[in-house]
Amino acid sequence: MIVSMLPELRLQRERQEGRKLPVRVIAEESGLSAGAVQRLMTSDFERVETATLGAICKYFGCTVGDLLVYQEGKGQRAE
Repeated sequence: MIVSMLPELRLQRERQEGRKLPVRVIAEESGLSAGAVQRLMTSDFERVETATLGAICKYFGCTVGDLLVYQEGKGQRAE
């Protein structure tokens, strides 16, 4: 399953900046909707728009590979 590392990226940035970054703040500062940010925070997505990935990567100064990772077996449904 593909999972989002956004919670970890948020914690790193919170430590660097010395401030809390709730979903609302990330959404406002990145130009995304709060719903889009929340879905990435919880890895609750089937697909992600490239514009969303670009905005998050720009905001956190990361790459798509830093943001999304493959974790075998995690959350996969039995078929």
